[in-house]
Amino acid sequence: MTLLKDLLANLRAGARLAFLRPVRRRDFRVTTDQILILLALSVLLSAAGEYLRAEPGATLSGNGVLYYGSYLLAGVLSLLLLARVFGRVVLLAPLLVVLAAAGLWLSLVTLAGLAALDQWQVPLDGTAMDLWTGIALLVAIALVLIWMIVLTTRTLGLIFQLSLGKAVGATLCYGALFMGLIMALPKAPLWVGPAPPEVVAGEDHGESFDWSPYQALDQERITYRQGELLAQTAGALSPERPGLADLYFIGFGGHAYQDVFMKEVMSVRALFDQRFDTEGRSLALINNTKTVDFLPLANQHNLSAALDAVAGQMNPEEDVLFLFLTSHGSEDHFLSTDFWPFGHNSLSAERLDAMLDAAGIKWRVLIVSACFSGGFVEPLKDPHSLIVTASRADRNSFGCGHLNDFTYFGKAYFDEQLRRQTSFVAAYHDAVEAIAARELGDDLTPSEPQMYVGQAVAGKLLELDERLAAQAEVHTE
Repeated sequence: MTLLKDLLANLRAGARLAFLRPVRRRDFRVTTDQILILLALSVLLSAAGEYLRAEPGATLSGNGVLYYGSYLLAGVLSLLLLARVFGRVVLLAPLLVVLAAAGLWLSLVTLAGLAALDQWQVPLDGTAMDLWTGIALLVAIALVLIWMIVLTTRTLGLIFQLSLGKAVGATLCYGALFMGLIMALPKAPLWVGPAPPEVVAGEDHGESFDWSPYQALDQERITYRQGELLAQTAGALSPERPGLADLYFIGFGGHAYQDVFMKEVMSVRALFDQRFDTEGRSLALINNTKTVDFLPLANQHNLSAALDAVAGQMNPEEDVLFLFLTSHGSEDHFLSTDFWPFGHNSLSAERLDAMLDAAGIKWRVLIVSACFSGGFVEPLKDPHSLIVTASRADRNSFGCGHLNDFTYFGKAYFDEQLRRQTSFVAAYHDAVEAIAARELGDDLTPSEPQMYVGQAVAGKLLELDERLAAQAEVHTE
């Protein structure tokens, strides 16, 4: 009964402070139990507010719980540091009670406002919003921020017995301490919405897709680790060998929801390291929940950085880049880099060509395995390039089932032909026959893979093929 009586007293005093009414420090009941109860209520109200902003069907995120726990700890630590600055650490307990009790009313009003916006179906992300609604929403947010500053200023002034000017200064110090701490935390949402419904995988065995591994991803941590992963990848690259046409390999697995693209890139990279002398000169970019901790994501930024890193090790006149891109393709000739919850832009041939030119890579072997990938040929045409695609510009390619190790194209070109020969051009011709026979047997519309051989690159590939073939022969003796 005493707990409830003290709680009601704290809520009354907190309301007076929050709504700018006269209040005294002794109006609050400061006990350990009250600190825990008020902080728990604050967390519950914050969680409710986050839920209203989340998408329908959102579920509680474990990473989000850890983040909010750290967020709360950062607030307490900031208040402790501030109390030490004033030489009044003993006042930490009343500071927590007063700030939490007053903050509850701010949270309640904010929650009521969010509920009203939800009821009126006002989009909180700013989309499909008319001008006056947007202005009203910005004004409301500004008022909440001002109220938060006023509330904190009154609290610090009340507890530390400060003048208005000093209380404002203390509030700014507290804000700087708090923001400095939380900016160092890997942010994660408390509630994670369902993944986009238009993406459905598992088609080969008819199972509904399991989004739980994607919902568990720590999006901010993974995003901020990309620089570190790229640096590790680039740092492992070996420099070119003077007088030798070195081959450098980049594998790009764009679509995250079917493991076949990850498997293809990893298998082809291993094949090239073993058979095409790219060990120490190969790297992979993959979108998949299984690889986010040790491989960079397959997006435009990382691909551009990878091309720059490889170009930095190559002799542009001697060495050759083998770039293998595997993913889903669209009828308007974009390569998918879909990996929810990351918002990657799809990759176009024009964008890829600009990246290659910017990196200064002259000799190029470009393999694009995707539906409608023939649309990549024309924009990428270059005298110094060999371009191979898994399909015609207006045709599907096949074999992208979640459980497959290779697509039809990848199986024929890499796993069958390039395991027994080193010519990229001859392997294409033999693979086309195998793919056509398999598609005919499965009663599928022929994909009709495409190949373009630039005038200048033919001689360079012949030189490379002769070296690799001789090397392969030595290894088999």
